[in-house]
Amino acid sequence: MNIHKIQTVAKKALAVALPLALCFSIAGCSFKFKIFDNSDFKPTSESEALLSEIPEPKQTSYSYSAITNEHIKNLYAQIENECQKPVPAEIQCTGTLTQKDIYEAIIAFKNDHPDIFWIKNTFSYYDYDGSTYVELSFISSGTTLETQKEKFNEALNDFVNNATMYSSEYEREKYVNDYIIANCVYDDEAAYNNNTKGNVSNAYGVLVDGKAICEGYARAFQLLCNKLGIECVSIAGMTGDVGHEWNCAKIDGNWYQVDVTWNDSEDEFSNYYYFNLTDEQMYSSHRADDLFDEIEPDNYNNDENLIGNLYVPECNSTEYNYYNQTAPILYAFDEENDNTISNALANSAVNGDNYFNIIVDDSLDFEDAYSTLVQDGYVVNYIESANNMLGGEVELDTSSYAYKNDTLRVITIVLNYINHSVAKGEKYMKYDVKAFELLSNEEIADGIFDMRVKNDELAPLAKCGQFAHVYVPSKTLRRPISVCDSENGVLRLVYQVKGEGTKIMSEMKKGEAVDILAPLGNGFNIEKGKRYCLIGGGIYALYSKANRKSACYHGFP
Repeated sequence: MNIHKIQTVAKKALAVALPLALCFSIAGCSFKFKIFDNSDFKPTSESEALLSEIPEPKQTSYSYSAITNEHIKNLYAQIENECQKPVPAEIQCTGTLTQKDIYEAIIAFKNDHPDIFWIKNTFSYYDYDGSTYVELSFISSGTTLETQKEKFNEALNDFVNNATMYSSEYEREKYVNDYIIANCVYDDEAAYNNNTKGNVSNAYGVLVDGKAICEGYARAFQLLCNKLGIECVSIAGMTGDVGHEWNCAKIDGNWYQVDVTWNDSEDEFSNYYYFNLTDEQMYSSHRADDLFDEIEPDNYNNDENLIGNLYVPECNSTEYNYYNQTAPILYAFDEENDNTISNALANSAVNGDNYFNIIVDDSLDFEDAYSTLVQDGYVVNYIESANNMLGGEVELDTSSYAYKNDTLRVITIVLNYINHSVAKGEKYMKYDVKAFELLSNEEIADGIFDMRVKNDELAPLAKCGQFAHVYVPSKTLRRPISVCDSENGVLRLVYQVKGEGTKIMSEMKKGEAVDILAPLGNGFNIEKGKRYCLIGGGIYALYSKANRKSACYHGFP
């Protein structure tokens, strides 16, 4: 993978600017939830907690199921029993086992129990009278271990309790990735000096100490995914000539490769470079160790970097790759594709994103596309078109920087703002993303629905001519819906069912929490005592109850 930092020079637009849009098309990016510290994970209102119920935790046993030697399986069970004790006792195995066999039992147990953070990979053993005797090593024991367990469980509970706003497996998995990146730093000293004392190699290091190496990252990612009902396994392998660990996660029935350690980069734009990759993509830089059954005992004992795997799933799906979920695809340099990407860029600017990603389709030569976009300045077309759509409330600078990822065929543009209506740190934002409580969602005509949602903070800010971006579960892009009315903390959205997204909206029930970014658009004021003619396409009621005497015509196709 090659990543290049390139100055994007502002040049004269190479194509005709796109026409001004009244509101953003749904062909844009969804709201990006950026996490900076623990406080950002707390729901912003009671209604946000209604968004989703946490599914039952998944306790997987893929590693145990892969063991073929019954004596190793028995040792696995004995290890589980010893880990419930404050101090481990000597284990008498049911047969004679090699050093590789004992490692297999320990690795398998740790793979299936990422919550048992106190067991080490090291052990002592000897053979006597037809049996092997094994003594495990704990990182801590006795009262120290009990105290650590309390801290560990408290951190786990806090994490789970703040995950209620994520309804899909993909969203919960992304939350895990973001949480670890925000709350843990990579322990360079431990990694480079091969000093793995303490908890740097387990989930405790991530969740409590906030410092870990790759094994700790992988164990924590697996554990947190499991806690949110997502199947996940840890993978041991190599990157170059260095031992490494990462994960595979199962999202909506398909497995994906994830390396949260490598996602934890100082460069924020690359926080998802290793999020839900295929085998082909991941193995361009990683190599998984062989399965234990395929490793000769002598080779295992002589290779200090060789850990071994028991279960490595095939990962071939691209559906839930981060960029496939959030970024527009560049198919061609034509008006239709320009419009799609410009709309997505405008949405990204409204959200205040720092970066904007574009996927280059396989039908185009990646280097040629990158050259046209960045070096020839074609990306300026997208920025200028997006600025036209934004109407001055938000304005992007046409001079920026670009990064490229050849493996993922992704080009990332750094977004620099000349003007943004929301000042950072401002107590009262002009718009924000919040959970609105759904009060009603009634069909008032054939295919026409009247949705009323309540949020005392944002609803009163809405005015005529503005719109809201409604998040639809299982859909990447928010749906832009015009504001019909706003009164007493209740926002009224009247919409027509036109596709799959609005159909899902029409099925939302009273009491649900609806994730809405609002109010958006410039809007305008209506003075009392004057008569107005307001014209808009589709469902477009643009007047407030305070001005019922104003004449208003709306809904012209």
